[in-house]
Amino acid sequence: MTMSKSEYTVERTGTTEHSSAPATLWQHFRQWWHEPHFIGKTALVMLTLLAVGNVTAMANGSDSAIGVQVCYLIAYAALAIWHRWPRIMGPVLLAAMPIVCSYTLVYALADLWPLYVAALLGIGYLMPRWFAAVAPIIGMGFETGSVALLYGGSFRPAMFGALNPLVDVIEGVAGAMFAQDSAGATQSSRQSSPQAADWSLMPVSPIVACLLAVTSTLLMYAFVAYGAYARNRDRLRADAREQRLIRERLARTRHNQRLAGMIHDSVTNDLSQVVMLAYQARTQFDADANPRLAVTMDAIDQRTHAALAGIHEVIDLLLDGEPNGSGSPTGDEAKDMHGAVGGRDESSSDPIASLKRMADAEETKLHELGYRGVTRWEGDAIAADPTRLALVEGLLKEIYANVLRHCTSGDDAYHVFVTLDDATVRITEVNPVREAPEAMRGLSSGRGLGLHRKAVEDAGGEFNAGVQDGTWTLDAMVPLR
Repeated sequence: MTMSKSEYTVERTGTTEHSSAPATLWQHFRQWWHEPHFIGKTALVMLTLLAVGNVTAMANGSDSAIGVQVCYLIAYAALAIWHRWPRIMGPVLLAAMPIVCSYTLVYALADLWPLYVAALLGIGYLMPRWFAAVAPIIGMGFETGSVALLYGGSFRPAMFGALNPLVDVIEGVAGAMFAQDSAGATQSSRQSSPQAADWSLMPVSPIVACLLAVTSTLLMYAFVAYGAYARNRDRLRADAREQRLIRERLARTRHNQRLAGMIHDSVTNDLSQVVMLAYQARTQFDADANPRLAVTMDAIDQRTHAALAGIHEVIDLLLDGEPNGSGSPTGDEAKDMHGAVGGRDESSSDPIASLKRMADAEETKLHELGYRGVTRWEGDAIAADPTRLALVEGLLKEIYANVLRHCTSGDDAYHVFVTLDDATVRITEVNPVREAPEAMRGLSSGRGLGLHRKAVEDAGGEFNAGVQDGTWTLDAMVPLR
């Protein structure tokens, strides 16, 4: 088989670009991060914050290391459940966490506020707007109510560890504002030193409690508002992506229409002229006196009709997305021209037998033109994916077409070996490299094998082709499932 200089190069399987695994993982992560996965991204960030708090708490040498670890393990599990069912777990955590934290004083051991923040973000992102509007007030009501029942109304910011250092600051500011005299203000300032106060045990004044409640509520509204903002942002991005896809589909449709018009105006017109010329030539000689010429003219007529039917199917695919079946040959003629039309015999219950009939039809065409070769089949396949069988069929057709384009007629023009098993099909084709027939020169685009190689490799198969010692060899393995 004569090939261009670039086609002589042995083509190997595998990717042409080798990237390291970490780089690939980073690319996948960046792609995932830029997609609208707000709940997943929130869970990842809050899991990271919980892990940092866990490590920090253990490094500080808590008196109850086991208790700290148990608290964080429960928080990890709750975050995982929230990630699975955020609509349910958001309101549950909004009500349950203030009560549990106030009752157990777990905030003295572990900073679990990322779990509460995740619940607030999920509420803003997923829940109705009316619920998101009242959620911070509901959460603050559960927190102040549980503190009032358990400790007589001394509110502390159990949910937000970031507010803990503000207790003494607010206490000092409030004491200075409401002091009766300068001496009392000085005494209050000394007693409210951050180093002397333990916010988790000491009571706070009503003024400080109110200021902390307001600050905590504002923080909760900020997280809920960000969740609502993220919902609107993702919705706008989804709409923009949908509009982009619509524009791309319209552009592709217009492109296909242009292609269909070009194919119809050029190829089909030329083939129609070939049909008419063949018909006129057929009427200008005596078929009985020239039987071989009559057979050749009949073959030209059949092949041209088959090519026209195939092109019409391509035009239908470009315009409508599926062939309408018009212009296709029927009956015995369809079976004889099965390979040229490009479709498999869907009525056959044995797809492998249909594949063999297609190969026999292709070989018959080659034998009529003087190309002598053999196709050997070994093994069988019980079941196979129809998409993979279509890929195998297309590759076999390309192999036989290349024999016609690149080989010279005669004996031992080509050898094709097809080996089947339940998992794969291996196709091997060999032929001597010779000068292509003059009539076939310039008919090859050089793209056919490249397209089939990509299809085989995309399906997880192998594809090798090249010239060695004057012999062209093609070897392809296609998974059947």
